[in-house]
Amino acid sequence: MSLDYCKIAGRNNYDISSYTYAVMVLYCEEKCLGRIKASRILGLPERLIRRILDELVTKDLLVRNGKNTCISEKVLVILPRIHRVKHGKYWITSYNVVDTRVLKNIKEHVTGFRDLLLLHTGDPRAFEVIGVMDGELVFPGVPDELSHRYSELISNTRIMKNREPGIVIVWNNYKPFIYDGYVLDSICRLG
Repeated sequence: MSLDYCKIAGRNNYDISSYTYAVMVLYCEEKCLGRIKASRILGLPERLIRRILDELVTKDLLVRNGKNTCISEKVLVILPRIHRVKHGKYWITSYNVVDTRVLKNIKEHVTGFRDLLLLHTGDPRAFEVIGVMDGELVFPGVPDELSHRYSELISNTRIMKNREPGIVIVWNNYKPFIYDGYVLDSICRLG
């Protein structure tokens, strides 16, 4: 994955761009949905969903199919693959990022990336730790004994079995799709 998807939503408004990414992630997973169901799943107003859907249809990233709107193949190519797994009290997510420059930038600026996520979530306890998988899983800025603990936590999950280059986040409070949109927007803003 490169940062090509970053051009879709722009960078003007934190909420709108991250919600646009959340809608795209939802449609990648569900393939086809109506506006009302998308609004319910995401917990966002129908008017906002309609505006985002209209924008994505105009850009040929979604297509209308009767009462449903469906994902375009373009989106499947440009968005990173996202894996989620519930493990005990945690949610663990991974975002497949194959651009080594992006991974290097997140490793070097993990505090900035964390701060962007905190601004989005508004919850300082939303996540525990951010890791980078680039050959091996590392937790930049985290002491070795804690890194070892998080590595053990993740080691038996599907996320470690995939071993795709990318970002791994251990969440305390995770809202599927919405928080994925926050992560994608934060990657773009750090980019």
